Amino acid sequence: MLIRRVIVPLVLFVVAALLGAPAGHADGAVHGECEFLGTSPLSLAEGERPRARITFLNDSQESGWFTATVEAGFHYWHATPFYRQLLSAETGLVQGEFDLPPAYAEGLGDASGLRIDITSTLSGDTTIGTCSTNLKVHTGRDTDQDGLLDDWEINGIDYDQDGTVDLALNQPPYSADPNKKDIFVELDAMFCLASYCQRSREFDPNAISQVVTAFGAHGITLHVYTGERAGEAERITFDTKSPGSWDDFDDVKFGDPAIACDGNFGDVLDRISRNCENILGAKRLAFRYAVSVHGLTGLGTTSGQAEAGDDTQQHVDLAHLARVALPGGNDFVISLGAWDNTRITANGGQTAAEAGTFMHELGHTLGLQHGGLDSVNCKPNYLSVMNYSYQFPTASTASRPLDYQPQERAPMNEDQGLDEVGDALPGAGSATVVYGTVVAGKPGVARTTPANKPVDWNGDGTSARSQSGDVNHIIMAPTPRPAPSPPSRPSPPGTTGTT
Repeated sequence: MLIRRVIVPLVLFVVAALLGAPAGHADGAVHGECEFLGTSPLSLAEGERPRARITFLNDSQESGWFTATVEAGFHYWHATPFYRQLLSAETGLVQGEFDLPPAYAEGLGDASGLRIDITSTLSGDTTIGTCSTNLKVHTGRDTDQDGLLDDWEINGIDYDQDGTVDLALNQPPYSADPNKKDIFVELDAMFCLASYCQRSREFDPNAISQVVTAFGAHGITLHVYTGERAGEAERITFDTKSPGSWDDFDDVKFGDPAIACDGNFGDVLDRISRNCENILGAKRLAFRYAVSVHGLTGLGTTSGQAEAGDDTQQHVDLAHLARVALPGGNDFVISLGAWDNTRITANGGQTAAEAGTFMHELGHTLGLQHGGLDSVNCKPNYLSVMNYSYQFPTASTASRPLDYQPQERAPMNEDQGLDEVGDALPGAGSATVVYGTVVAGKPGVARTTPANKPVDWNGDGTSARSQSGDVNHIIMAPTPRPAPSPPSRPSPPGTTGTT
């Protein structure tokens, strides 16, 4: 998925027509050149416009259109033509300096590539010139560190920097607070008309309320706007583009890229406004977008998928070493429609499944992985909805809180460092701990135990302080069974290891 969509009005600039062609260009030449102004990497504030010098050359015997386009990338969600001019036959050289559309990044990511391509109808719309640079957009003041600049939360967002607010984020119904974290999400749902659809894809308001309450308990205001219906499809892709009209996430969010303000992002009034491009551009800076669908192509009954920012292994490793989350993303999808009623019931019912999945996928867009700061899933000491073991309140985890883990737990060392004498998870009270163990020689069997009781982690029937076991290896099952009572005989002395 691309990080955001940017569409702005065409930027006109003054050109000077020069007679004749420059040295090195033969008669009949059609050519284009461009150059970014400034030292690479360019360094801009949020909303500033990169600047470039463009050269068009038409020495042919025909008239034709010349177009300069900033290509899709981190700062621009899709290829955005920003200047187009008709040059008559044998016009020669025209040149000028101009501003690109405003660049935004909310402070995320390192310097990212930026490229301009020049095309002409006289060359069959193939590229006749190109230039590139790197661009780093520096965020402004953000007192509450919620990714929304103070200026946006106090004055609203002037997306095109023309002096007029395009999104009054500071006013109802948004009412952003520069001193309190705000998260904005638009949640749409695909229609449920076909025979394969068993349940409405519209979310239960109680599910959203539960997630809003969970965030509120940590002083964060979660704003979720629901209600609009999208197209109908049994399955869509999330992070790849598919050839059909309703078979991928971008079809739902953006619609036809050739049509300004198409798709379902934003509401109807946003999209029919004469200022729709700037309104939606401003919303893309503030809102995450989610859609409830039937299923995801090629992913069976997975419950959802989300952006997590740069989740390449190298970036994940660096983030883990620095003890920071990934940069996050702005899109996610919930795909519970492919679940049958038995599976829904086993995972706490429709409301609980929706709440758990919404919070799980939203967590990915906040930079959280299945293990918190790492991708290790099913860790017994990570009591978070991001952990597959705690995403849903199953029969054995019904008391699990709908929450991310608010504090770091002591690490567990699976190599002769598992304590089977003390509490299973010190400091976690009576919380239910889910772990994998060996039963009758079969590994990966899910078991549960109260955090404040000892447990035989590896299922070998003994109890010691320095045991080994693959406790996060779980062959997923809807209802893990409680662990058997630990041995009552005295345990040998030992020490607890950590990683």
